[in-house]
Amino acid sequence: MRTDEVRRLNVGTGPDAAGDADPGADEFLTGDLNLVRVRAVVQYRVASPDLTVVRSGDVEALLERLAEASLSRSLARRGIDGVLRGDRQHIAAEVERDLEADIARHGLGLEILGVSLTEARPPAEVAADFSAAQSAASQRDRRKNDARTQAETAVTAARATAGSRLEAARAASQRRLLGARAGAQRFLALLPEVRRSPELTSQRIYLDTMKALLSKVRRKIVLPPGDSVDLTVLGIEE
Repeated sequence: MRTDEVRRLNVGTGPDAAGDADPGADEFLTGDLNLVRVRAVVQYRVASPDLTVVRSGDVEALLERLAEASLSRSLARRGIDGVLRGDRQHIAAEVERDLEADIARHGLGLEILGVSLTEARPPAEVAADFSAAQSAASQRDRRKNDARTQAETAVTAARATAGSRLEAARAASQRRLLGARAGAQRFLALLPEVRRSPELTSQRIYLDTMKALLSKVRRKIVLPPGDSVDLTVLGIEE
């Protein structure tokens, strides 16, 4: 008996061309009580011929029963959506681990080289309903992802705006603080002069203030003390 020959075992083969097999052989029950048609391929080789010979011709039949039982347990842990959409590799990995443990426990002398799920679909009688349900679920997931993306974009934009406003507020606060400090320093610098000559210092402050104000005025009219002028002549109502 060759030990390097790779063998294949089909699990959940369904009816053959003659219709001799059980029509429900490839149907399994999921954890949410839905029927699903699953077919798997188990690749293995004989690792210990002496053990395999002792088991005689029932080795492959026993391996098939063990594989079906492991596949049934793995599918029973999941809902139909997971089986049909994203859990096929996880299911295959679980079946492979279970078979390795079962082979060691029963002493079959086999080595599992790999397990793959070749098919996973709902029964033909309800395939249209499952297709519609999957389409609705895909639309739901897409809308959820779009909403999450929009929310993340909005949050990012809001954080950027908040950060910009915070920086602007900090800059304005710093400018005001520096301006207040400069004003305080100017006041403290004038304090000795005020003490030496209060009237002269007051007059100087007055003139500096008027100079600053008049520099911002576009029209200026200078009159001698006691004189008046009709402002309407200049186009000024009041």
